[in-house]
Amino acid sequence: AGMVYGPATNPAARTYNATGKGRGHVYMHGADADTVSGRIGPGHKSRFQNHDTMVAVIVEALNTPTGRQKLQWLDDNPTVTDGLWLHGATGLPVTGAWYGYEQGGTTLKRVTKTALNIRSYGDALFITSAYPEAFQVGMNANAPVFVPGGGA
Repeated sequence: AGMVYGPATNPAARTYNATGKGRGHVYMHGADADTVSGRIGPGHKSRFQNHDTMVAVIVEALNTPTGRQKLQWLDDNPTVTDGLWLHGATGLPVTGAWYGYEQGGTTLKRVTKTALNIRSYGDALFITSAYPEAFQVGMNANAPVFVPGGGA
C-alpha cells in the first residue's frame, strides 16, 4: 500500500524501536502483521482491522478540509520538527466504512475518528503514529473486510 519507514533524507526516521515506541511505530496499529516488520498491533491498544484499512483511513482523514488545513500548516511551518499531533479534540473524523478494534477489544467496530501524528521532511510527509480513536456505538462483528482495490 505504499508504506515506507521514512524519507531517505532522515535515516533516523526509518529506525524501528524493539519496544514499539518512537518513530515507525505506526506499523504497530494494524491488527494484521505488518509487511515490513512482521509485527501485529498489540491487543491492549486500539488498532485498525488491517494495514490497508489504516492507509485508507489516513488518506480519507487528510483529504478532509481540516486534514488539508493541517497539512498546509506543516508546509507553512517548515522548522517544526516535533510533528503535529491530531488527537482528542483535534482528531480527524472518518466517515467511510472502515473498521478496527477498541483498546483490549476483539469485536470489529466502525471507526469514526482517527488520531494522527504527522511530520514534514521537505516534500515528504511522515506519519509517526496513526490509530483509531473513536468508534460507532453498537457496531456488530459482521463488518466487511477491506479488500485493496475493491472498496469496503
